Amino acid sequence: MKTISRNKTTLLDEILNEYDFGCFSISSNDPNQDNYIFSSFKNKFLLAVADGIGGLPFGTKASQAAIDCLAEINLDGNISKDDVLNTFPKIRSRLEKIKKYYNIESEIGTTLTVAFIDDEFINIFHTGDSRLFLFKEKDIFFQTTDQTLSSQYGIKDHANIITSAIISNRELKIKNNIVKRDSIESLILVTDGVYKSLENDQFKYLCKICESSNLLSETIKSYLEIKGVDDDSTMMSFSIRNYNG
Repeated sequence: MKTISRNKTTLLDEILNEYDFGCFSISSNDPNQDNYIFSSFKNKFLLAVADGIGGLPFGTKASQAAIDCLAEINLDGNISKDDVLNTFPKIRSRLEKIKKYYNIESEIGTTLTVAFIDDEFINIFHTGDSRLFLFKEKDIFFQTTDQTLSSQYGIKDHANIITSAIISNRELKIKNNIVKRDSIESLILVTDGVYKSLENDQFKYLCKICESSNLLSETIKSYLEIKGVDDDSTMMSFSIRNYNG
């Protein structure tokens, strides 16, 4: 099994040589509260982005805890979507331990958007306002719904307030979607810092003109670096069409 994250990039060159894959994480804060993971084993893949909730303390530790729990999933074994889903309560328990260890009175939390790809399906698990896009014929085929007051209830005032995330001592509300793997060409996972700088039409346009997921990632990274970001911005792009059996 091969795994990389923002803080563990030892195998990045090997993964870039093997797959049409791209990733970046640009920080507007110190420290960066975003994180990501990409794991692969034969025909199985696990991708996720996490964004520590900035209004709560220890956002970096919260997103890192989510990624660390996902990194413990052994794709070498007989892993099912339920094994991935069961990671969410484990993450919440780890956040509670962090809170207790550092004697934090307020809650800590992170968004988390996960794609688990097995032989037949893309299994999507989502809470918070990071996003996953699936592309077919270089057009957006599926997009997660932001768990915010604006997206869920049409409320304009304080529209970006998150209504769901992995937060210590709070009930989990996980959205789950399943899509046939062979119907999808590529996927993108981003934290909110990216899509606040790029509209969906821009994503679609760049997907059409960039010949690979790696080039797409590098192009968007360059654009954000020139434009400047107001929030931590993390992205992973992966062309799955070459690995559909």
